Amino acid sequence: MSTDYITDKVIPDWKKLREKLAGAGMLIECPDSKKPFEWRISDPNDNYLWAYPMKDGSIDAFTRYGGNDPVEIISVIEQVAEVRLIDEYDDEQMDIIDKRYPEDEVGN
Repeated sequence: MSTDYITDKVIPDWKKLREKLAGAGMLIECPDSKKPFEWRISDPNDNYLWAYPMKDGSIDAFTRYGGNDPVEIISVIEQVAEVRLIDEYDDEQMDIIDKRYPEDEVGN
């Protein structure tokens, strides 16, 4: 089971966000150097959230896998980046995706 999240606005600097998250006690790692656009954010209780930065260094996509509870991670991201994370079960997420990524830009 997984839950996808998108931010209400694009976070322009993934590197800066990583630094802020680390400063808030989160562990941020890229477990596979062959996949530099897949990062794992963990809290002190071993809950985790995957982050998917874009090639331009911005980020707007995160995924929770399994039964872990990344509520603290989501809260810290929202605070330090001044965004809201909206899960895939919220109708607002599709509206944001449609506006941010028009069909002609995503190859549909």
